[in-house]
Amino acid sequence: MYDTEICVNGKPCFSFDPIRHGAPGLRTFLNIANIAELWNLSVEEQMVLLGICDLATFNEWKVRAHDAVAIPMEVIERIGCVLSICGSLVTLFPEERTGTWVRAENTNSTFGGRSALVIMKSGD
Repeated sequence: MYDTEICVNGKPCFSFDPIRHGAPGLRTFLNIANIAELWNLSVEEQMVLLGICDLATFNEWKVRAHDAVAIPMEVIERIGCVLSICGSLVTLFPEERTGTWVRAENTNSTFGGRSALVIMKSGD
């Protein structure tokens, strides 16, 4: 095992295996490009959804997606959440409508007039 300790944004360190978690997470991240296109997400919006502040890191991960690169578990979890949301939406709507729904203001009390994307970006 290649257990590695990583400290991210001043948060406590955690251990994970970069081959087991990093590479699959990055490959999954590439699939988010399809979601980003479908939802018309800017690079900034993609970074916010994934909790990434550094554009250079974001770009490096995209380039090295098939290498054994360690990425924080928090980012892997965020990738899973975005994919889950997208998967749920395509069961309710035709795929091409999911982007419209994600960006539309929602009057449901859960959303409080905000769009799903606004809520996802805020972390609520």
